Amino acid sequence: MTDITIKHNNNGCFEVFQGNKSSGELSFDEMLGLIAALTIPERCPCLLWMKTKEQREAQKSLSHR
Repeated sequence: MTDITIKHNNNGCFEVFQGNKSSGELSFDEMLGLIAALTIPERCPCLLWMKTKEQREAQKSLSHR
């Protein structure tokens, strides 16, 4: 894995560097999205947090057994 560097420029923009690549100037939310995309594992467990109401109720009933 290559180190990731975030530079906060005087104009309020951010730049992200990894290896020989850089992002160019980004807003804060763009920078956060890029960092998330660069660091999320291949197996993305956070997507499992999204459930329907029915799925949550079923999960609750299983955990109370």
